[in-house]
Parts: sequence; C-alpha cells; structure tokens
Amino acid sequence: MSTNSCQLKPQYSKGLIIVFDDAHWIADTVANLQRQCPDLPVTYWHAAEMAIDADSEPPEALYFAFCSASAAQRQAPNSFEAFRVILGWLTAWDRRVVNGDVMEMEGSKTEQIRLCRKVGLPVPRTLIGTVSVRTSSLVSAQLPAPFILKPDRGGSGSGVRLFDTVDEFESGRTTYFAENPCPTGLYLFQEYLDRSCGFYRAEFVGKKFLYLAEILVDPESPGFNMCPCANKVENYRLSRQFEHPIRQRMEEFIQATDAENIAFEFIRNSSGEACVIDINSNTSFNLEAEKHYGMPSGFESVATYLLQLLGCRPES
Repeated sequence: MSTNSCQLKPQYSKGLIIVFDDAHWIADTVANLQRQCPDLPVTYWHAAEMAIDADSEPPEALYFAFCSASAAQRQAPNSFEAFRVILGWLTAWDRRVVNGDVMEMEGSKTEQIRLCRKVGLPVPRTLIGTVSVRTSSLVSAQLPAPFILKPDRGGSGSGVRLFDTVDEFESGRTTYFAENPCPTGLYLFQEYLDRSCGFYRAEFVGKKFLYLAEILVDPESPGFNMCPCANKVENYRLSRQFEHPIRQRMEEFIQATDAENIAFEFIRNSSGEACVIDINSNTSFNLEAEKHYGMPSGFESVATYLLQLLGCRPES
C-alpha cells in the first residue's frame, strides 16, 4: 500500500497512543502503521508501568487498547487492573479508545457469557463458582457430565480441563485450583459439547467480517490454544465464506457491545449447530496462513482501520 503524510483529525492532534501489556503482541500492527504512514505520531503506554495523574487531562489522541487476559502468564500480573484505571481516566475525559468498551469482556469469560446471552448468541450451559463451590450445588444444578472446568480469566488455553464426573472433580479439585489460580476468583463449569464438525474462529476488524478460520485439532482434546500465532499453517483453513446463521448473531453482538476488532471461537456439532466457546477482543493473526489462502492481512486491516479513524485514510 502506498504511503502518504498523515493529516490528523483535530481531536487527535497528538496522534495515536497504544496502551499495551506486551510489546510482542503489538509489533505487527505497529509495523503496518509505519509502512502505511511513516510520519504518524505514535506513543506507547505500557499499562503496568504507567503512573496516572488522575487530576490531569489525557493527551488529545486516539487510543488503541491492546491489553490481554493472559498478561498474568507473561510476568505482567497487574497489567489488566492498571489498564482498567487508565480506561476509566480516559473515559472520564471523553477520549476515544478503540476496543476500550469491551475490555471487561477480555478479562472475564463470565462477562462474555452475559453479553452473549443478551443478544441470543449460543454458549455452553455454564455454572459459575469459586474454589469453595460445593459439589452438592453442582449436582443439584444438574451439571451435565462430562464437563469442562476453566478459569474466568485464563488465556491461551490455560487451565482448561475435562472432568468425566463430579466425583472426579471432587477428588482432584485441590490440585486443580492450586495449579490454576484465577485473578477474579471465579471458575466456569461448562457442559462438554459435541465438537465433531470442527473448531472455528471468525475474525472481525473495524466491525466488519474479515475471514473464517477452521482450526484442525484433535476433536477429543478438551482444551488447547486456539490463538492463530500459536498454531502452524497446516492446522488452518481460511475462507471468506461464512453463511452460518450464527454470523448474524455475532454481528448483533458487535453492534450491542461496540466491539471493533474481535474474534469469535466456536464449535459445530454433527447437526450443524454452532456454539461460541470464547471471544477475543484483542485478536491476533497467522501471517503464513493468510498468505497461503490469499486472505487479507489482519494486521494490515487493523492498521488501516486505525488510520481511517485518525483521518489519515478515507473511511470505507
């Protein structure tokens, strides 16, 4: 794509400020921004390293939120809480934060489920509890077996475990909770669904559908890392075709939450029914798979969207 000078909108006179927790996750987006608009002013705020003066006014800039639920697994345990403070400060001054409104969902699968049910987006039957949850309450609620147990805030497939029975959970709960601490203190007990027709990930950038990824994994595996950057190109099939009825529900979710860059991970059973199992508001992309299947570049699309908001590119 050709480059040109960046003519910023007046409200974004200070350019772009990226609020992040790991430089690795923003590198490809930054590279695409620099390639498309080399003179764009970009400032980087590491959430955990910022000292916020609550009495001061934030710079007049466009803010891009890129903090992830898995920060605690990458030696940044307080980044998400720090970002919440930053977001509250920016919101109080009416600053525009790309994807800021959905960051609570990034840090809580419980919040994801609440928002999904609000728009009728199908999710697995779920019980929510703490480390002190009583086995009898799981039984009385008729939790289906087998079931999946996962932390409310995890990331990269961590802490996802299959239990065949409630009794098996009871005998292994002490070890599980010790090995999988959750920052929110909450855990999800979810029905184990038929996933015979595969795992999928629908990517949206700038509120628009980008492409659908079919992720080739062992259908018997209870948990795995569906992050695009963590899988090999041979584990992917990418397509621009996505005609399943669940797409409309996803688009309704995006409108209801004002999500901008987002990925829905879902499964399909033998009857063709789809069910969302996770949502990522800070999505990543597999560059090799995109090239192999001739798909648009996700990172380039995110950069273009940011430049459009700033006024450096015409809006499509």
